[in-house]
Amino acid sequence: MARVIRFHETGGPEVLKIEQLDVPPPGKGEVQISVKALGLNRAESMFRRGEYIESVGNSSTLRRRAPDPWVPSS
Repeated sequence: MARVIRFHETGGPEVLKIEQLDVPPPGKGEVQISVKALGLNRAESMFRRGEYIESVGNSSTLRRRAPDPWVPSS
């Protein structure tokens, strides 16, 4: 289970809800990572408030990618 913050309606910070989400195990050739923090930009805040001008139908605007980890050289 993962603890996630989601919203199901537009609005201010009050629409953000902490929920538990089932996370499937990684498949062949995949790995599972733990994300400790995530940054949001102005456009993402505008989307939550329903003020962003892009269409929701474009699924690529909804995908998130975890940042590449910093690995110190040995």
